[in-house]
Amino acid sequence: MPSETMLAAVLGEPGTIATTRLPVPEVGPDDVLVRVRRASLCGSDLKIRSHKFFGGGGPPAENFVPGHEYAGVVAAVGGNVDEFSVGDRVVAEAHRGCMRCVNCLAGSYTDCLNSGKRERGTGRRG
Repeated sequence: MPSETMLAAVLGEPGTIATTRLPVPEVGPDDVLVRVRRASLCGSDLKIRSHKFFGGGGPPAENFVPGHEYAGVVAAVGGNVDEFSVGDRVVAEAHRGCMRCVNCLAGSYTDCLNSGKRERGTGRRG
């Protein structure tokens, strides 16, 4: 059973990331909760830290947990989840393409031809 709080790196004022304790997210029926063991940084994290990644200044400081490159252990699973079990070691895959261009259909979704086009459902690319 996960503890009630977790240590998290949160977005601070522009140029800073700080650690703080936050409530552990509740696991919904289709969710998997991962206890992060290792995390990495990429270029988009630096843009997020500067608050230049988001239009309009982005999320408020001390409330947003950046990071999308991590590995850990499954701490809890929702009732509908049958692909993972508590204790499984996992890594995150944060890229998702449009799933309709030729690259995505060939399995190369990190090379999506529509990357960065919100109207195509791919959002922003770091």
